[in-house]
Amino acid sequence: MGAASAMGASITLVGQEAPVNERGSVIAFNGLFGAIGIGVAVPVGGLLFDAVGPTAPFVMIGCMQAVLCILAIIVRITAPGLSMGAARAAAETK
Repeated sequence: MGAASAMGASITLVGQEAPVNERGSVIAFNGLFGAIGIGVAVPVGGLLFDAVGPTAPFVMIGCMQAVLCILAIIVRITAPGLSMGAARAAAETK
């Protein structure tokens, strides 16, 4: 349930920030890198589980999410997208 919610939220946020004519490509890249992340996290998490202990994969993912959150905040501050009202107005004029 949590993973499905996170996937839907990420697609919504990425689609909101992407230009209309590039939205499909941007969402596809989001999915591609999500799949790559899963492909890397599963074997590394398994190795950490065996080498360190059963909590290690969760700590690894938590640390990665913290770094991702900080990077997302930095991107949002340095390159904010249009507000929803401005984006709708821009879309209506096209």
